[in-house]
Amino acid sequence: MRRHVLGILAIGFLALGAYFYIWPPVEGHKQFVHGSSMRIGIVLMAMWLAYPEIRQIPRWMYTVLFMAAAIVMIQPKAILVVIPALLVIWLLRKKN
Repeated sequence: MRRHVLGILAIGFLALGAYFYIWPPVEGHKQFVHGSSMRIGIVLMAMWLAYPEIRQIPRWMYTVLFMAAAIVMIQPKAILVVIPALLVIWLLRKKN
């Protein structure tokens, strides 16, 4: 069921982005809606494609990824440390 919801949301966001691409808005905040809806749609489509593998990710890893994304948003240069740290955490995790 969740995979269907991801697909529907992805199609919806991509359709909204396509609408704003065909009929471009004049105001600045609507251009933001166009760009962000296309990006969100692409990410949701990638999640839809990778859903069987995503289900196997442990729940604590989502928290680690969220914190890593927050750190990179605050300090973009920290990506040089965050990405290798995430890889080490993923490789050293306990496997069932």
